[in-house]
Amino acid sequence: MIATLTKPEVLAAMGARTGDSIPAAIAADYARTAMFALCDGPPVTTQKLCGSVEERLQPLVRFRSRTVETFFGGDEEEDESASVKSAVDDLVQIGDFVSVGNGYHYPAAPRLVRLDAQTCLIIGGAPSRHLGPQFDVDTSRPTLARLAVPSPSASLPQQDLASWLGAPTVELRQWTREQLQVPLERTNIAAEEWEVANLRDGPPWTKATLLPALRGIFICRELRENVNGSRKFIARLERKEGMLTAVASRPVSHVDCRRLLHGQKLILGINRRVVAVERGDFFAIRLHRYSLPEVLRLLKALCHDWTLSENGQLEFLISASLRYAVRGFLGRYAMHLPSLSP
Repeated sequence: MIATLTKPEVLAAMGARTGDSIPAAIAADYARTAMFALCDGPPVTTQKLCGSVEERLQPLVRFRSRTVETFFGGDEEEDESASVKSAVDDLVQIGDFVSVGNGYHYPAAPRLVRLDAQTCLIIGGAPSRHLGPQFDVDTSRPTLARLAVPSPSASLPQQDLASWLGAPTVELRQWTREQLQVPLERTNIAAEEWEVANLRDGPPWTKATLLPALRGIFICRELRENVNGSRKFIARLERKEGMLTAVASRPVSHVDCRRLLHGQKLILGINRRVVAVERGDFFAIRLHRYSLPEVLRLLKALCHDWTLSENGQLEFLISASLRYAVRGFLGRYAMHLPSLSP
C-alpha cells in the first residue's frame, strides 16, 4: 500500500504547527534564502524572486509523481504562488526587503530592533541560517520577523522601535493636537466635490456639501478620476457665492491622514476596542485593514499567520507569549486589547 503524505505531516516535518496554509515564518525564510542567492548585484524583481521561492517550495507544496498521486490529498486548486507573493510583500512591509519601485527589491542590511527588555527583532534580508552564533533565535514562537535574544557581543546596528515602525515619537493624542494646530495656507479652491471624514457613526467619508455647519477645520479628501487613491487635506471651508470653497488648507500624506483620523477619534472619546480571541497557544487579533500603519507593521512582524476576511477585517494569529508586549503597544495607539487569561 502506498502512503500518501498529508499537509499537516509536511508542516510537522518543517517544524511548524498544523494549519490551512504555510505559516508566514516558513514562507518568509524561503523568500530570504532566495533573495540571498539571487541578489549578487542589481535589485531582484518580484517575479524572479517569487519564481525562485516557488521552485524551492515545489517539493513540499506542488509535488506530484506516479507513486504519490496527490501530495496533499486532493488540494489540486491550491494556489501557493499567492502566498509566496504575500510573503515577499510582508518582508517589504517589515523592512527585511527594500523596494526601489517598479517591482524591484534588494535585501536590507540586518539590524536589531528592541521589542522589550528580553527580546529583540532581527530585521534584515539575510536568511536565518546566516545570522551566526551571536544570536539565540527563538524558534518556539514562529513569527514573520525573527525574535532573538542577542548576546553581549552582538555587533549589529540597533534601531529603536518607533523609528522602525515609522511611528511618531509622541503619543497619538498629543501628536494629533499638534498637527491640527499647524497653520493652514490661504487658498481659494473649489471644494464642491470634496468629502470630509465622518468621525461618528455612519460611512467613513461624506460629501462636504452636506455639512450642516462649516465651523472649525475638517479632514478632507479629493477623489481623482482614473487614479487610485485621493489627495488628503486639512482644510477650513466656507460658502462663497453659493459655492463650497476651501479658504485655507494644508495637504497631508495618506499615512498622516490615517493617523489623524484615529487621533481625532481618541480626542473625541471614541476608543476602538480590538477583538482578541484565544486559540490555544495563540490569540487572534482582528483589525480593519485601514488601521494605523505602524500597528499593522508590528502585528505582521509578530504574527504566525494572517488572513483577510470577507468583511475586510485582518486577522493576525499571534503567540500568547507576546500578549503583554502587544497590549502595551496597542494601548498607546487608542486601541484596547481585552484582558486574556494567561
